[in-house]
Amino acid sequence: MAALIILVTTFVCSCVFLLKLLPVFRCWVNLRKQPKSTIDSLGLVEPEQTVIYQDLKTCEMIASDDMKLNGSGIFGPLEARAAPNQRLVRTFNIDNAFTTIDPDYWLQFRRKSANLLSKNDMQWRVFSGTNLEIVRGIISGYIWSGGVDIVNLVQTLVLKFAIHILFDVQPTPSNDRAILVIAQKINELWLASKSHSPASSITKDQRELFSELQTVIRFDENNPRENPLNLILPAYETMWRIVLRCFLEVRFRNEELSPGYFDAFSAFLKDPTLSSFKKRSGTNSISVEHIVNESLRLYPPTRRIYRQKNRSSTVAADIEFLHRDPTIWGEDALRFRPARWGSTSEDALKAFMPFGGPRRFTCPSKGNAGPRMIGLLVAVLLEVFSSEYHWEAGSPEDKIDGDEPLSLERDRYSTLKLAPKTLPPAAKQALILTWFQKSGTAHSIKDLEKALPSIASINGMQVKDYLQALTDEGKIRVEKIGSGNWYWSFLSEEKKAKEDVLQKLREERDRAVASVQELQARIEEEGKAREDEGYDRVQMMKSLATLQREVECRKKELEGFSGNDPLEVVGKREETAGLRGMADRWTDNILVLEQYLLQVTGGDKVVLDQYRELHYGSELVDGELRELW
Repeated sequence: MAALIILVTTFVCSCVFLLKLLPVFRCWVNLRKQPKSTIDSLGLVEPEQTVIYQDLKTCEMIASDDMKLNGSGIFGPLEARAAPNQRLVRTFNIDNAFTTIDPDYWLQFRRKSANLLSKNDMQWRVFSGTNLEIVRGIISGYIWSGGVDIVNLVQTLVLKFAIHILFDVQPTPSNDRAILVIAQKINELWLASKSHSPASSITKDQRELFSELQTVIRFDENNPRENPLNLILPAYETMWRIVLRCFLEVRFRNEELSPGYFDAFSAFLKDPTLSSFKKRSGTNSISVEHIVNESLRLYPPTRRIYRQKNRSSTVAADIEFLHRDPTIWGEDALRFRPARWGSTSEDALKAFMPFGGPRRFTCPSKGNAGPRMIGLLVAVLLEVFSSEYHWEAGSPEDKIDGDEPLSLERDRYSTLKLAPKTLPPAAKQALILTWFQKSGTAHSIKDLEKALPSIASINGMQVKDYLQALTDEGKIRVEKIGSGNWYWSFLSEEKKAKEDVLQKLREERDRAVASVQELQARIEEEGKAREDEGYDRVQMMKSLATLQREVECRKKELEGFSGNDPLEVVGKREETAGLRGMADRWTDNILVLEQYLLQVTGGDKVVLDQYRELHYGSELVDGELRELW
């Protein structure tokens, strides 16, 4: 009986393993169906129609590599995916996993992306502090009375973070302007690529984009595969919009639940580990993961997934519809409710496709990296913009109140600003000064005690203190006329004051120039005196440089003999033996797995050879593992 149980258990485990292995074989076979041609050779024309599907089963087929919808049979999975994205090739001169039909390059790009996104807990903690510095550095340059442009801030933050992770470029305030221009040009070109804008305007924006990008990352503009936008576009373009909307939902649109949300994000910011990301807290047992998932559901980064069906038509999976379908998510599908992720149906999990469909076309960031990045960036924004801030919209379309979901349009909320509810004294002084200059007349103290409290958000007892401060700084003038003081500040007087300051600066500059000229003359005199004494500084510097080069050559020559150090030789031998032993053990493991694979495939060596070719890479020599030496 025990033997029978063992036999049945072994059989079941083998079947499970084989089922998990079959998608790998299928993936490889499908990729190998790709013809070795360029996308231009397929004779594509402007799509006459795009059929948009909204049922779950068909959307899954479109988003995955299922080719049942491909009636022509001329497209492989990569071609069907790459063809609708050729507008990005023309616009950004990129060549990445979204646009290529080369299976080898596609696989190489995915592996590179996955490696770049793989970070340990220590690196995540560093990212937390780095992003806080980025946001505080950016907002420090804003005039408080004008507020903070939240779209520009989020775009700059996300782009800096993406470049830091993907290219190890340290974020500094010096490249804030370049980063913002890059972000804006990416957005403008993305919109232009969809609206068929004139080629001349796109070319101009391309030049500006590449010019600013070169100041941050050096690259060969003539080689699409070296274009940093290959990595930046997937990371930045989709992420900044979800970060913005998640922040607005948590900070301003769910006030009754916001304290619990804030606590979860605050804890995650202090300890941005995976366990902290998933940890449930508060009365509703909400985690940062739940909040991010709800944001991705209500505001999917990719609203539709397109595939080429034949030379002149495409099909699309409506991800936005699936994510808001009340038959899947309930009657409150349009409501931002993270608590729904505490218990989610099987259909809801299938319909949730913010990072693409199942199988190999899933974004490498789907697992944990992407959602954790979104959570960390939102946590940083919540930390900086506390309850002391409120929003102001310069356009009715950009208002964020109401019960409807926020707009998903990428050009929305451009006039939205965040401003502190209580202005600092300097900002209040600026408001008072501006009011004086616009009024164009003198005011008595009684008039000012009535007017200024509403203008600068101060009380009547503070009016004299602010007037005195502005008078001491020379920004307003005061004269006693009759029994009281009268105050004024005219733009003409401000102009005269600035001209006086400019004149003083010019005089200081002239004195500095004269001092420099005097010092240069003294240096020349000292140099001539040394020449008379037999010292030739130029010649001595040349001799010093020659001796320094000779010392460097001797150091390198000495390093060349380090290999003969007996201790080094012994250490190298021990290290080599240890590595050789590890390699032998892993080779044995690989051979055992190969035998098991042959067993479960009925001895089909063709499948084994295909699997080797797909995964062994340079270790495969003449169809076998490379021999160790």
